[in-house]
Amino acid sequence: MAVTMATKKNQIGKQRIHCLNCKHLGITWNPTTPYFCRAWSIRSRRYPCEEVFSASGLQCQKFEQKAVVENAPKKAHARKPYRHKKSRSGFVKKV
Repeated sequence: MAVTMATKKNQIGKQRIHCLNCKHLGITWNPTTPYFCRAWSIRSRRYPCEEVFSASGLQCQKFEQKAVVENAPKKAHARKPYRHKKSRSGFVKKV
């Protein structure tokens, strides 16, 4: 089995690879297998990186860091909050 430079760096630097930082991680609707890996095509109850480590003894070879967007503008409100007004008849209307 070929050992890549990324694997050597992770084993030497003791950096832990985790699926939460990987772009291949996905979340399913199924409660019995909530996590899946697009790179390995694994669906599991545990994170796919843990499944790969338990099966091979090596950290994930297909790990790719998520792209981080810096200085992204933040939205003030996702949607407008509800405001209620009383009409002349006394009933409350949503606006």
